[in-house]
Amino acid sequence: MTDVHQFSRAELEQYVWNMPDELAEAVRAIKSKSGTTTYELRERNHEMYLAVRSIWLDLAEQLPGSLFGDRSAADVFDSTMDQRVPIYRALQEPGGPGTGGTIAAQMVSEALFEDAKQFARIAAERLIGLGVNAAALDAWRRKWADVDVTA
Repeated sequence: MTDVHQFSRAELEQYVWNMPDELAEAVRAIKSKSGTTTYELRERNHEMYLAVRSIWLDLAEQLPGSLFGDRSAADVFDSTMDQRVPIYRALQEPGGPGTGGTIAAQMVSEALFEDAKQFARIAAERLIGLGVNAAALDAWRRKWADVDVTA
């Protein structure tokens, strides 16, 4: 079992405000890796997905422990994302498995990354609450949305 770090209110707000920069830096570092094969692109997308998953798990530690019942936050997140794979796969390969070519898996990875980003955004917004400055929150949302997900 890992130690849970419960943020103070000030730490939580600082963490949330820094999320776009932290994710953008992680994505830049991952994208700087060489390689352009579909496999290498998928690997980079997976690393980017893991970066945003880590942010979501940090936020989930701030939620009430009973929120997920007897399941861990990681299990809830992973199973939710796993359920989306067949949907995105079908959208990329409407002619059936294997008809979308090797790029289909890349497109599925990008869709999952976007979903993970949205999960993190929603959790962050709920945790910092409605008492924050609306203009600052809008700027934060734009900055978060601007983190490029293409490998």
